Amino acid sequence: MKHRAHAPPASCGRTLIIERQSLGVWTATIVEARDAAQIECFTLDGGPGREATVDDLCSIAESLAADLGPVDSVIFLAEDTGSSKGFEPRLVAGYPLPVWVVHPSSAIASSVPPQHARFVILDFRGGGSASLLKRGAGAVIDDLIECDGDLRSLLSRRPHRQVVHTDLLADLISAPAPGASAAVAVSAASAHDTANPMRAENVFAHLLHDLEPMLGVLQSFGYDAVVCVSTLFSSPSVAVAFANEASRLSGDRRVPFILSTRADRYSGALRCVSAVGRSPGVWFAGTIDRPAFSLVTERNIAYDVRHVSRHIFDLDDPTLASQLDGRQTFIVVDRAVNEQYGRALKSYAERHIDLVGELIIDATEAEKSWPLVERICAEALRCGLGREGIMMALGGGITLDVTGMAASIFRRGIRYVRVPTTLVGLIDAGVGIKQGVNFASKKNLLGSFYPPFGCVNDPLFLKTLPRRHIACGVAEMIKIALVCDRRLFEILEANINQFVDSHFQKPALAADESILRAQLSMLQQLQPNLYEHDLRRWVDFGHTFSPTLELSSRHELAHGEAVALDMALATALAVQRHVCHISVVQRMIRLYHAAQLPVIHALCSSDVLATSLDETRLHRGGNLNLVVPTEVGAGAFLQDVEPSEIDAAARFVAGVEPALADA
Repeated sequence: MKHRAHAPPASCGRTLIIERQSLGVWTATIVEARDAAQIECFTLDGGPGREATVDDLCSIAESLAADLGPVDSVIFLAEDTGSSKGFEPRLVAGYPLPVWVVHPSSAIASSVPPQHARFVILDFRGGGSASLLKRGAGAVIDDLIECDGDLRSLLSRRPHRQVVHTDLLADLISAPAPGASAAVAVSAASAHDTANPMRAENVFAHLLHDLEPMLGVLQSFGYDAVVCVSTLFSSPSVAVAFANEASRLSGDRRVPFILSTRADRYSGALRCVSAVGRSPGVWFAGTIDRPAFSLVTERNIAYDVRHVSRHIFDLDDPTLASQLDGRQTFIVVDRAVNEQYGRALKSYAERHIDLVGELIIDATEAEKSWPLVERICAEALRCGLGREGIMMALGGGITLDVTGMAASIFRRGIRYVRVPTTLVGLIDAGVGIKQGVNFASKKNLLGSFYPPFGCVNDPLFLKTLPRRHIACGVAEMIKIALVCDRRLFEILEANINQFVDSHFQKPALAADESILRAQLSMLQQLQPNLYEHDLRRWVDFGHTFSPTLELSSRHELAHGEAVALDMALATALAVQRHVCHISVVQRMIRLYHAAQLPVIHALCSSDVLATSLDETRLHRGGNLNLVVPTEVGAGAFLQDVEPSEIDAAARFVAGVEPALADA
């Protein structure tokens, strides 16, 4: 190996890229891992053969790293080094030095705009070569056709010289000086020297004219970009000359030309390796002097939200039985629900459920606490519920929350099935993966993200639900409709009186559609952000002030009522900020009147609610992320709210409410 006598200073953030160049030449280049800036480049006296083994690669990498100084990783940029059968980067050694094999086409593909799924690579290095690529997501290559013939064969009508450069374009543009090495690259000045037999512009014009028929055929097969790789493109004037000639291609065969240099390949190789390092696996993530490992895994989350065709406890309806799948089942049931449906549940269980035990609880906000979770776990243990068993919750949101919390920690997590019996449970608490209990006078301070095994919904439960609970469910429907689903809001406006009076049984088609649309909108909002990595969430509409309102009222305000008050304040704030029209507030309050939801309350003042802004920022990563509607079906986020604005919003709502009530 040829390199300088002094060793580079010890540092991190350096990558060694070993590349097979044209004509069998190998180079070793140290680059900055941050921006792929070249630090030093060396020509190797010899390089790995085409059948090099993994051990060969690792030995070469360690030897070079020892000679050149500390590097964080080594990348072999070569087509078939290590007998690679695919095109994705491969980690062939993870310790003590990460050694990767990256196909050059993968490196090039990473810099091609994503709208080009199929493209051609014309590599002018050496005698030149052509490749056809088709890729999937990102830079992953699904298919690669490497043409056997070189580019020179396509230019037989054009005068050219014997290949002595490492780049076909350099050879075509000018003859090398006597005794020039294989590493010579033609500069911009020599490319435009009038003493040369062919000027660069003429060479490029003739070249593209010869290639145009081939490119036209490839374009007809969906190849819609051409990537040209040449050492000459590192010269801005040469790159401009080539781009100018390419832009003169006329007619339907014009395709975008993307110019690539060695530096582009290096940055592309680093991007490919970085992308793989974020995919599932165990990766070396440190430096030689400070080792570290990174474990990346994926968890596939899938659960069903099913609906019954009859009543859920109808002995001929198999929906719940199929969800429980014959497993041992421990049931937690709300006392009020048990009084209504206990006998039907018992009859169904005798025929369809392997029931090991049942716990009846008082599902109130005061009882929604850690001691109740402990009680559920203790009873499940006493009943002998095993790791493969199921905890089933039968009740409203509180029952679903405490049971889900218990299931998430019992034996480090067992299957959990929800059977919601309230409107809030059907459209909100039953479809997500969050569980929570109150702690230290904070609502849902303790909780977990724990996907259910499944959820079974039966709207017939709503027939016996107290009207106040129906109203709370309407508040949650308004929440999702006002910022996400205009059609749902319009269905509520057209049918709200019948919905409330019939407990969402009539009109049947509209009632079913409203419930299903609310569920679907919630699921669509949750799916891409199930674990709340992004704390800007539309479904948090109505959930900024409401926790404080509930706790300050000593739970005299139900959750849905607090949400309704919160939404009214937030929408008034939007009107005052001139991002929402007053008609949105008016339409919302009309729905409140029909559902008998509160519009304003004595607790809606800055004295009570100002502290909720600080608490919300703690819960949302330092940002307020206050959701406000901008129109029906759309919203925005506010990041700053002054206490005086809360009082002004409360006065605004109080002024709108009586006018609508009189109307």
